[in-house]
Amino acid sequence: MAAKQKNFEGVKADDWQVSDSAFAKIKRTFKKKKAIQVVLFGVEGAGKTTFAHAALEEKNLDDVKPTKNFEESMLSWKKHDILIKDLAGREQVRDIWKHYIAGCNVFVWFVASTCTEEEEDQSKQLLHNFIKENALQKFPFLIVVSKSDHADARLKAGDIAEKWNLENVGVKICRLMDVSAKEGVNVTAAVDWMVKVSGAMKYESGSDGLSVG
Repeated sequence: MAAKQKNFEGVKADDWQVSDSAFAKIKRTFKKKKAIQVVLFGVEGAGKTTFAHAALEEKNLDDVKPTKNFEESMLSWKKHDILIKDLAGREQVRDIWKHYIAGCNVFVWFVASTCTEEEEDQSKQLLHNFIKENALQKFPFLIVVSKSDHADARLKAGDIAEKWNLENVGVKICRLMDVSAKEGVNVTAAVDWMVKVSGAMKYESGSDGLSVG
């Protein structure tokens, strides 16, 4: 594993600090733009689409409609063009998920902080199965615990670190974040982590898309 990649290794729920020094900004002006792809997925109602709209800095998030099947949007961040693939989470369309993972650099799984224990377990099993069935263990994962500002919030990022046993599935790199898209909590941090981790990874292109060296 490359040296930079090792800095991201493990399942971590501590706060991600967004850093952007004057030197980093100057250095960026001399770099070419990079293109990366991220996929947002999880069960329905977990806040994927609201997060995508918040990342695009749209103001009215109360009228965001759930994704029916699949939506794409483009976000520019720190000399990166980020193609965001927002996948619907309804049971009837989950079979399409595997068709949109080729070429993706980072996988972002959403689970609502307000979910019941039964819904949490379902989300955990879906994620575990998807990782194993598609051999994604070496790719970086961001798990977003959404709606963290909600009065009925139950689940926290730290709970997932303790209970979801992601290391047992073989996940090498995973960041856990409590996020409120509507309140702007950790939206910027989540996007920043996606860009930083993708820059640290050693990707290899093949006929089936990207792999991690």
